[in-house]
Amino acid sequence: MRSFFYEQPWGLLSAAVLAVLYLLAALPLLWALQLENYRPRKMLPAVRRISRGYLPALLGLSVLCAGLLLLPEYGIGASFLGMLAGHLGLLIGDAKRSKKTPLKFTARLKRLAAACWLWMFAAGALFRPAQSCLFCFLPLFVWLGWLVTRPLEGLIAARYLAACRKKLEAAPHLVRIGITGSAGKTTAKHILTAMLAPKFRVLATPKSFNTPLGVTRCVLGADLNEYDVFLAEMGARRRGDILALCRLVRPTVGVLTAVLPQHLESFGDLQTVTAAKFELLDFLEEEKGSLAVNGEDPNIAAELSRRQSARVIASGEGGEVFAREVRV
Repeated sequence: MRSFFYEQPWGLLSAAVLAVLYLLAALPLLWALQLENYRPRKMLPAVRRISRGYLPALLGLSVLCAGLLLLPEYGIGASFLGMLAGHLGLLIGDAKRSKKTPLKFTARLKRLAAACWLWMFAAGALFRPAQSCLFCFLPLFVWLGWLVTRPLEGLIAARYLAACRKKLEAAPHLVRIGITGSAGKTTAKHILTAMLAPKFRVLATPKSFNTPLGVTRCVLGADLNEYDVFLAEMGARRRGDILALCRLVRPTVGVLTAVLPQHLESFGDLQTVTAAKFELLDFLEEEKGSLAVNGEDPNIAAELSRRQSARVIASGEGGEVFAREVRV
């Protein structure tokens, strides 16, 4: 197949512009990949969650643009207009994006987007049919971009995590509190901050920074000598995520707010969710720490009845701590 670059003098420029348009259409895929902590096998299920009409629209527009290109009376001009209209439709129609976790244009996402653009540009410059059929291959290009950037991202993450551990090890005075749960983590963090702030200097992870790199960003951006307490919000989408955060932060006190059937698309079932959240207790038992739990949560209560841990402080009626007639 002859290269489109040789058939049209403006082929490379056309491929570059179209690659930009395709990259815009791939933003929901990049966003879904970011939501899943850059695990590509979870990308397409996440897309179906956040925008049910995205994938069918993608396939339909691919067929439309391929058909336009095959008709000699329309040619590449009609195909270009079809693709442009398709991109606008995808971007405008994708109205179900989560307001809680919008797409964040981090340095990692920018590197991934650049890699995806290079794959799209190369395909469009080398093969003329690919310029109208790239819609079909957007998930493939995102996966290829992830594949080529993965070694670099691994090295960057390892360097930042090592720096975070070293900085925390150099601050033995810092009381570290890990906060996890299926709901209420950020709220509990804010309440604890307000309660402790009158007597202690408190550092808390901002917003919903609850991944290893999010915690690392908070630690590396602060002077730990200026704080007495560190509140680390800990999120999870699979088994091992909480344990990894515990090994990074090494908390001596923990808070478990709730265990609910959340993120079942990645956990699978409530039993796995429970096991993942209780990784905080597993770590604290090894470190002789203590865990404060919501004793009125039935899933937490059921798990504690099986464990019989002496390292747990339960709140609520029948627990060690409870509150009544609270006024704000």
